[in-house]
Amino acid sequence: MEPSPQSNPRVSSEILDRLPPHNLDAERGVLGSLLLDPSLCDEVVLAIRPEDFYAEPNRRLFAHIVAMHDEGKRIDATLLVERLKQKGEYEAIGGAAYLAEVIHSVPVAAHALYYANIVREKAMLRDLIHASTAILRDAYDPTLDPDELVSRAEERIFSVHDLRARDQITPINDVLLQAFEEIDRRMQGGAAGIPTGFTDLDELTGGLHPSELIILAARPSMGKTALAMNIAEHVTVKANVPTLFVSLEMSRQELAQRMLCSRGRINGRKFRSAFLSAEDRTKLVEAASVLSKAPLYIDDSPSRTMTEIAAAARRLKRKVKLGFVVIDYLLLIEPDNPKDPRQEQVAKIARRLKGMA
Repeated sequence: MEPSPQSNPRVSSEILDRLPPHNLDAERGVLGSLLLDPSLCDEVVLAIRPEDFYAEPNRRLFAHIVAMHDEGKRIDATLLVERLKQKGEYEAIGGAAYLAEVIHSVPVAAHALYYANIVREKAMLRDLIHASTAILRDAYDPTLDPDELVSRAEERIFSVHDLRARDQITPINDVLLQAFEEIDRRMQGGAAGIPTGFTDLDELTGGLHPSELIILAARPSMGKTALAMNIAEHVTVKANVPTLFVSLEMSRQELAQRMLCSRGRINGRKFRSAFLSAEDRTKLVEAASVLSKAPLYIDDSPSRTMTEIAAAARRLKRKVKLGFVVIDYLLLIEPDNPKDPRQEQVAKIARRLKGMA
């Protein structure tokens, strides 16, 4: 028996009729704490932003308090009232009645950061609801491709986390310890990062490091793809780092043949012409045995957008802790807006690649 067509709409209606997650007491707690102790602004602004507040009056009050702090001005209720009147926003925030409610919302300022974290969590839930609503709206659009919808949905969900990520301030003592660890590795003859397999290059760069975006630039037919493949081969075989090779130009069979020839030290022409000796075939088998155990993943889809590449990388990151991504090559990545000038397309792609790194 088929389910009633009215059941799902009823559930959706019940969900959509609810108020978005928020905590007005926590919002007033943040504002009241900052008015009691303005020095807490430096800690609070690292946790929340004005748009994280659900209530518009609270959002405006927080923005003004932070602006006064940034301008080096003193902060108290009287000065805040004067600023609001100058900006014509005093009545918009609720006037004296609401400001008095904020001022008396907390007796002490000790829990300001705790209140701020509650505000941040509620804002994250609202962002997640907004992203889900956009995903639902797109899913009902018959003109959109399902595969593109899945990639776009994943991007929206992960962007909620990315936008809320906060860099941690690290003491110099910890940074110095990490620096000496890298110096020790260099003194022992190793690269500070992941070795590329090219000793001279590793001595100049210290190897490959996390969060780096490296662009190989050269004229056509100068060996960019071959160099990238050799580095990827070394990273996966020798360093055992999970690697994604996105090839927008060559097929997976061509890449595999190149790697077999490189690993087995076999002339590529002999491989293509099938004039292989018994020794060459033995080398191919040995090379295949080594490469088959390497954590190397190949995506040879002829056209990929940055959204699709980032989605594939995130999936592998969750499964195998992906550590290295090679894209061959940048100019073949499909732009988000084909109508943009080419230089803007390349700049946007480069920025998104850096963000993905």
